[in-house]
Amino acid sequence: SRKSNITAESMQMKATMQPKWMRAVWNFLDDPESGPAAAWYNCLIPYFIMVSTIFAIFMTMDEPWMNQKFILNMEIVFDVFYLLEFLIRYICCPSKLLFWFRPTNIIDL
Repeated sequence: SRKSNITAESMQMKATMQPKWMRAVWNFLDDPESGPAAAWYNCLIPYFIMVSTIFAIFMTMDEPWMNQKFILNMEIVFDVFYLLEFLIRYICCPSKLLFWFRPTNIIDL
């Protein structure tokens, strides 16, 4: 659609004005085809989400299968990871305004 093309074009134009390291970080997080590390990261994220979901379920059990303190610590690790990824994506995004209109960012919030 025309609107999404304009959005992509404006993001690309703004990206050229960013420092090189910010463009590299944005591409790493947003484009799995930007390099082998980005491809690996993109492949591993669903497993990370699945494991964090399993730990969240363990937290709700009356008699957890694991040490409650360990589960709580893992939950904190997952939450910090998700928060840092979200903040880094926001900081490195070529357009702060368009960042809030991307469905994946709204879901992550």
